[in-house]
Amino acid sequence: MIGGIRFTFNPLKPIGTRILIEEVTIQNEPINMKHNYRLCITDYLYNGNDGYQLFPKCTLLLDNEKCPILIILIQNYFRTIQVS
Repeated sequence: MIGGIRFTFNPLKPIGTRILIEEVTIQNEPINMKHNYRLCITDYLYNGNDGYQLFPKCTLLLDNEKCPILIILIQNYFRTIQVS
């Protein structure tokens, strides 16, 4: 799941050229290559699996041991909202 990010993907192009940077938007704004973005991904992707070789070079802000599991995050979210 890629929330808030839109891009066009062409699987027929060579690896590293399948996404045109000019077409990437984040929260409906063009991506700013001078800006640092935070990203939440699994350990699997962060460790470079599935061909994601960029992530192991990135700074890890919070490792898997310090993050709450997904069900706890969902429970906490529903505790904070008011349902009418």
